[in-house]
Amino acid sequence: MSLTRIPAATLCHIPFEIKPLIMRSSAYYWSKIMLAMYSMALLISQSQPPQLELERIVVTGARPLSTIEVVKDPKAPQQPLPAHDGADEAINSAYQRWGIDTQMGWTPDDDTVVLLTVGQSGAEAAYADRMMDGALFDRTSASLRWRESYLTDWLAELDTQVYFGYVDHVMDNYSLREFTPSMQMPNPAVKNPDRYSRGGRIVATLDTKLWSKFQLGLDHQYHSHRERVSMNQFVMPYQAKARIADATIEQTGVFVETNFALTNNSALLSGMRVDFWQALDQRQQLGSMAMSQPNPTADESRSDELTSGFLRFERTEGAHQFYVGLGRGERFPDFWELIGNQNQSETTISAFNIAPELTHQLDIGHHVRSNNLEVLINAFYNRVDNFILIESGQMMNPNTVRSIKAESWGGEAAISYRPSPNWLVDASVAYTHGSNLTDRRALAQQPPLELKLGAEYKIHDWTLAGLWRVVDNQHRVAIGQGNIAGSDFKETSGFSTLAVNGHRRIDRNWRLSIGVDNLMDKRYAEHLSTAGAAVSGFEQTTQVNEPGRTFWFKLDYHL
Repeated sequence: MSLTRIPAATLCHIPFEIKPLIMRSSAYYWSKIMLAMYSMALLISQSQPPQLELERIVVTGARPLSTIEVVKDPKAPQQPLPAHDGADEAINSAYQRWGIDTQMGWTPDDDTVVLLTVGQSGAEAAYADRMMDGALFDRTSASLRWRESYLTDWLAELDTQVYFGYVDHVMDNYSLREFTPSMQMPNPAVKNPDRYSRGGRIVATLDTKLWSKFQLGLDHQYHSHRERVSMNQFVMPYQAKARIADATIEQTGVFVETNFALTNNSALLSGMRVDFWQALDQRQQLGSMAMSQPNPTADESRSDELTSGFLRFERTEGAHQFYVGLGRGERFPDFWELIGNQNQSETTISAFNIAPELTHQLDIGHHVRSNNLEVLINAFYNRVDNFILIESGQMMNPNTVRSIKAESWGGEAAISYRPSPNWLVDASVAYTHGSNLTDRRALAQQPPLELKLGAEYKIHDWTLAGLWRVVDNQHRVAIGQGNIAGSDFKETSGFSTLAVNGHRRIDRNWRLSIGVDNLMDKRYAEHLSTAGAAVSGFEQTTQVNEPGRTFWFKLDYHL
């Protein structure tokens, strides 16, 4: 598995903010019949009673049926218990999940892989930062992937995938908390959004003499959203109401990515993609039932053509690797920026026409790897035009979505050293500095300076490890501003936490792991957190705290 930092890739459409990661997994092949089984039991002292957290059975066989994989998360029989912070105050924060995912593979020859994946799962989650909990997450998904290698002399690989998914989500203010009437919700209330998705992707890898690697492809996705609401569930149950469509969003993209070897020690990587977006606003009214207004963008559609690309130079000299990259990325607004949460713009009560983001970014880095030492240093600078900023609404008013100019810079450095076969020590430091150029203030939702120190020691069959995490305070805040994940509402104090763990390979099949997180039982909150909501039976905090001292135990079995 590999990690790719955006904008150094164009093979996948990324509808998120700056610098997410793509996780790429590889397919494996078996030439003989074998049976493998994996089970894991996880016990956590904080939030849930002991339960079998994950059960996995993998059967692999000779052709034509090569793989069957079943992943099961059994449902716990009772409501999850709340977590506690370092001061032993209960937090309305807990979740459960259950489901099953099955994957079947067919490999008629060495060059063909066909994978069918189907899944069904559910979950529930109690939230400390919201007026409603996630009473139900019901997910159904399926995908079919076909990969063919060496079709012709010039076509090295053709990888095709189609998929669909459906999510039914129920939120209420009484199932996972004690109901307490409020001005906004005087009665038990329910929101029931759902989303249907379908899409596909095809990527061709060409075998050429000019490029070390040349890939081109096409991808597509379609999403439709609906919702139904009951403000008095016991009098007008949401199940009896019709679902009302609020939006459809569709994207089609074409892309190309190349790797050109300049010399034996240097390479030039490049990529480009063009995305064609369409969105339809199907909301007829905005606001609450008591104060609804006609939607000025009702039945309005928009189309956007977005272009992204990158150019990256890499050079290797012995144990040293250097790189520098330039990237340009355009991002279409997320559903929750366009439609969700009844957001408004600066000029109208609808945010449907907010402009796409445009990011230009420079990355530089140096990587050193030897037998017992590894050092990684990288830095970045970016400038964002039409950065999508969300300002929190006041006095029960909706949030406002704005387009601003922003910039950020930062970097990280990591070192790992093995002084002996039994010892491994590592350290890392990371920092990001963001600025809102339009308002001439700090850019909201930026992580503070963070230092990590770790050590690992092997003795006989045991491996013992510890991690000390030191986080600085964050005074560069923009109160009331943020993004769809959260907003700044206060300065955050620094903190440090210590975690220790160990694992022992009992025999060929069994492995035992134990650990303690937040060993010193400190009461602290991450800066990238959210404000605490008023939940009956729980202390309302300015910021949602992290769990206190947490013991965990894990037992793995491999056959």
